Amino acid sequence: MKINGNVILACILTAVFAGAIAMATTFPPVASVFPYLIGGLGLALALASVLVELRAARLSEAGAAVPVSEMPSAQEQDEGRQREISAGLWIIGFFAAIGLVGFQWGLPVVVALNYRFECGLRPLTAILLGLLAAGFIYATLTFLHIPLYEGVLFSR
Repeated sequence: MKINGNVILACILTAVFAGAIAMATTFPPVASVFPYLIGGLGLALALASVLVELRAARLSEAGAAVPVSEMPSAQEQDEGRQREISAGLWIIGFFAAIGLVGFQWGLPVVVALNYRFECGLRPLTAILLGLLAAGFIYATLTFLHIPLYEGVLFSR
């Protein structure tokens, strides 16, 4: 069976998440909650990805019907490039908002703006999802006592 880049990437992600869980065992119990949560979810998804990619590689080697993608047209390439640029700008905006006003205020605003302008949701739905993100952050701060970055503008 020929191993492609997708299988290798999925294996690397599996190792990274397993390493995060292994490192979390050395942390105090309160500090290890987040790495266990993210590491466990990430490990489960990475293992699922390994299985899916190995199955796809096995099927393609066996000559099973695998969809063959055609070369994209120039218009499709331009649209793909525009989506990549848009995603990159949203990521930069996310980090800028977090850097300036912190997670508590930056994340809900970016979530609402992203859902409104990138996903095309109605304004009320986007605002409700932003408020849901704010509630999640509030719960994180209140119940788990995890300090979050406060941003340059609100730092003490």
